Amino acid sequence: MGYSYNNESTPRMCFNAAKNFQLGWYSDKTITVTPSAATQEEACFAGNLYGTAFYGDAFAQTVGIKVNDSGSSTDVYIMFNAKTGIQSGTVEGGNQVMVVTAPGEGTSYGESTLVQKITTNTAGYPLPGFSNTVLYVDSNTPNSHASIRIETGSLCGGPTPNPTTAPPTNVPTPQPTGTPTLPQPTSSPTTAPPPNPPTPSPTVNCGGISVKSECNNNAACVWNGNPKTGFCASTTGSPPSPSPPSPSPPTGCPFCAPIGQECCGTCIDSGKPSRRGCF
Repeated sequence: MGYSYNNESTPRMCFNAAKNFQLGWYSDKTITVTPSAATQEEACFAGNLYGTAFYGDAFAQTVGIKVNDSGSSTDVYIMFNAKTGIQSGTVEGGNQVMVVTAPGEGTSYGESTLVQKITTNTAGYPLPGFSNTVLYVDSNTPNSHASIRIETGSLCGGPTPNPTTAPPTNVPTPQPTGTPTLPQPTSSPTTAPPPNPPTPSPTVNCGGISVKSECNNNAACVWNGNPKTGFCASTTGSPPSPSPPSPSPPTGCPFCAPIGQECCGTCIDSGKPSRRGCF
């Protein structure tokens, strides 16, 4: 199956992808991609490619890929050389995607050749022997798997060929229109400030005046009634403001009582007779 090293039980490593395909040990998790096929399912691949050490794990759906050249007996074989488990002693290409070619459709004797080792390559690696089939290694998880894509032209979502139609006619560029000259805005008219309103005459509360002389000295007021018990009212005809109640005349004035009169002011019943009375 190929040359190894002089040690009897080391290093721990596996056969390459072409020999694994020939042995058939991992056939249930090895897929075949045929770029010349008419359907995307047969001509393309996109997914995780696990190392052979993970063959027994349910999550590892793919551990080997054959890219079948329908026009030749020499095909391309791909595996991820995870450096763990039964591959922990891998000397060359550890944790890389390994690409080999082999004749005989992978089922008969033939010498396999390592053609490429890829850690990551998002730009794409053209597979040998194919005119438009590219291998992309989008990401690499050491000791586990690589996320890869095998695409052929636009069938698998790859780049679309350049169109052969004539380029579109350039849209003519219109000549710029001159900027219109706008008339200068008319100045807003100056409005003369309104004349100062006349100062209103102070309002006089005639009803609050309780002295006749003070009431009559005010042109807006007039005294009504008795000089002592009357009230001050406005001359404009507005109802008079209520005046405070007049103090009740003192009762029991010795000077007024005998003559049957009420005291209308201050009762003075002592001193000279001429000074007695109600004032």
